[in-house]
Amino acid sequence: MKKLLAAAASVAMLAMPTEIDPLEIVPNSYPPTAYQTIVGDADKPLGVTLTVNWVKVSFSTTQRGIKHDGIFWRNAHFDDWDVVPNGLSEKGLQKMLEKYGNFIQNKDIWEKMSYNEWDIVPQPVRSMAFMKMLDYWSGIHESCRTEDGSDTLKAIVMGESWFEHRAINQQKGNIDIGLPGASNYARKAINRIYKRDIRDEDYFNPYIATEAAALWFGRMLQEARCDRNLAVRAYYKGIRRARDGDGTEYLENINRIRNEYIRNMGNSQAWQFLHTRTQ
Repeated sequence: MKKLLAAAASVAMLAMPTEIDPLEIVPNSYPPTAYQTIVGDADKPLGVTLTVNWVKVSFSTTQRGIKHDGIFWRNAHFDDWDVVPNGLSEKGLQKMLEKYGNFIQNKDIWEKMSYNEWDIVPQPVRSMAFMKMLDYWSGIHESCRTEDGSDTLKAIVMGESWFEHRAINQQKGNIDIGLPGASNYARKAINRIYKRDIRDEDYFNPYIATEAAALWFGRMLQEARCDRNLAVRAYYKGIRRARDGDGTEYLENINRIRNEYIRNMGNSQAWQFLHTRTQ
């Protein structure tokens, strides 16, 4: 599985399928009305950012907009929430948990939802749910006992797609698809080795894609004889090239993501807030 997403810096290479265009749901921002200037802080303009097709877009909302489901919730990633003033951000995220928290740990819901239905769940909540899915599948398909459990698998998926279930990265005839960044080779190999019939579009379904990620990383662990670092490099470069030393930079980035996000040692206040409350 290829193409590293170094934090969010390289995510601009990814695109979403043509049938979904978030730009259609992001309206033009207009100057505040006279009414908004006198009704109080709840409706005063507040400058934030949104993430639309992996591009940061300046947007004007209000405190009320932060606390209620709407344009900001639908298009804000974790780093967009980090722009929101402390206190207000936590209130908004708490409201989001109250409305969408049942998606995070409910396996019965995961099995029934289509990828189109996951589109309407805000990205921060989706990320928490996808990590729980990876815990679930890792427990079922565990091929080696590692000290960090599923933490490395979560970091790999975050590095590949930033927990965007519709992620696509196309380059030089290869297409990496979905949460695990499944390459052409990996998709064919998973179907062949595990007797599956997973279609390309199925990789946009988080429940299917997270199982595929667990299967493939489990395969890499087997080939690496449970050497975690070698398996991570093999996920990116294949076992032969990994044994030749390739994939070191990828491993370093996965370790950074694991520490900064999965183990909650970083600086994202929004991530820390939700991660703490969903563990």
